[in-house]
Amino acid sequence: MDAERIIEIEDAHDSHQFNKKIPLLHGEGAILYGQDGTPFIDCAGAHGVATIGYAHPRFVEEMCAYLQDKRPITCGHYYDENRAEFIEKLLAVVPKNLNRVFFGNSGTEAVEAAFKFAMKYKKDIKDKEIVAFKRAFHGRTLGALAATFEPRYRDDYVFIPGVKHASYNDAESARSLVNENTIAIILELVQGEGGVYPANDDFPAALRELCDEKGIPLIFDEVQTGFGRTGKLFCLEHYGVQPDILCLAKGIAGGIPMGATITTDAIMDAVTPGSHGNTFGENPFACHAGIVSLDIIQQEHLIEHANKISEYLFPALHALAEQHPSTIKEIRGKGLMIGVQFRNKINEVMQALQDEGVLVLNAGVTVVRLLPPLVITMDQAKQVIEAFEKILDRE
Repeated sequence: MDAERIIEIEDAHDSHQFNKKIPLLHGEGAILYGQDGTPFIDCAGAHGVATIGYAHPRFVEEMCAYLQDKRPITCGHYYDENRAEFIEKLLAVVPKNLNRVFFGNSGTEAVEAAFKFAMKYKKDIKDKEIVAFKRAFHGRTLGALAATFEPRYRDDYVFIPGVKHASYNDAESARSLVNENTIAIILELVQGEGGVYPANDDFPAALRELCDEKGIPLIFDEVQTGFGRTGKLFCLEHYGVQPDILCLAKGIAGGIPMGATITTDAIMDAVTPGSHGNTFGENPFACHAGIVSLDIIQQEHLIEHANKISEYLFPALHALAEQHPSTIKEIRGKGLMIGVQFRNKINEVMQALQDEGVLVLNAGVTVVRLLPPLVITMDQAKQVIEAFEKILDRE
């Protein structure tokens, strides 16, 4: 199908919920190809999903072999070796206090499960409240959206009651909102959609202390920061703080839809069997994808490679910011989760980068967000900087 026909059909009959760019044909590594074969360096990473890149040979081979071996794709009502193996692999790399896993299909479902588990754990509290943070983004289902801060995402919807938003990186602001009805605190260790704002070094520890004092769960939303995105397998490793509930998705399964909510025995034991569930979340195909993807990240040393790329990109972007102070305000982030904050709206910047062969995301109206696959090469990273240089030189 030619590009014009693809655009015609989707423009006429799609939901119009996405600001669409160009038709894509296929991808390889950190490169996406347009329908006409034009290559683009992908710094959008499918919203951070494409940690191992596109068409990774090992991933393709092992997933095809899974289907060819007539392996089952079933629900969670049956035991399965792939699920058991993936649970074992996850528990080997998350904090040791976390040892119970619930699989879902997405990040927003991982957050929904976390809220439901916290509600069950604190079932004796009648008027339940949750503390989240300003600029937070936790998903688009009604429960997760209640903890998301941006008004334009929230307009016209009715949410679970009792979600309050404290100031990010301000533990005293969070403390002021905690009361006898609070059942949990949730935060992103790097706020992605909200502008790529990392937590200050002492902020997660201060929240851990507050939650311990009040006897409430601390929830880390690592949907976007997990699986090597910030230079560690999980961003919590930068801070040395253990959550009571960990939400994962995006990079978890090589692009196969999946999420996970990992928690403690005490919290999971409060969730009565059958009070939460799904159809697709624990299917063995997605679990096998998770196994293969995690093996690739670890065995091919993708985090170490990504850190080398990050160590090039951050100084190069800071240099550009120094050269163009009237255009670029700040560079923020960790690892290969980078925010370039401009002083004005970035619609034209994003289009100009696309014209130079680089695909990027926004994080609000003034921040260009870079979430390239961990397999991006140094030459490709240099091309990204060259593209920024070209568009900035036109200012």
